[in-house]
Amino acid sequence: MFFHYALYFTVGTVVADFYVSADRVGESKPTRWLDWCVVACIPVSVLVSNRGWAPELVLPLHAGLALVAALRGGAVARQLRRPLLVTVGGMCYTIYMYHYLVISGVGRVTAGWFGGLPYELFFLLQLVVHSLAVVSVCVVLFRFTEQPFKAVSAKKLIQRFRPA
Repeated sequence: MFFHYALYFTVGTVVADFYVSADRVGESKPTRWLDWCVVACIPVSVLVSNRGWAPELVLPLHAGLALVAALRGGAVARQLRRPLLVTVGGMCYTIYMYHYLVISGVGRVTAGWFGGLPYELFFLLQLVVHSLAVVSVCVVLFRFTEQPFKAVSAKKLIQRFRPA
């Protein structure tokens, strides 16, 4: 399993290393060609994945290119800086930890709500109800359990709990 994802890890590490050690001259000007490269890689990625043409080699490289575009691109980087997307990204761990619990609880309550409807409509309505429940619960949990700890720096915590 590790070797299946090792190239993703390696590409991410190399991109991070180049990003933190790169010369910052001309950083303010985004490179639009990166956005076009990411768009051009989408059909190639789909084709490679569907045909089984060594996706374990191609897809990590495309992911690395998308990561570079997110850091240095134009439109991709701009879209990833939207406040709502950044907020949801900050909440991802809370969502990861609690989504199954919320879906399980809400599913027990709402299973009979939309009986008699065609499956597609039933599924869509359940998806909407579950999504609203997950987001609502996770916003509250994030605000009162995770966010307060993000506001405190490690240095302050160490000073607070250091023996006198």
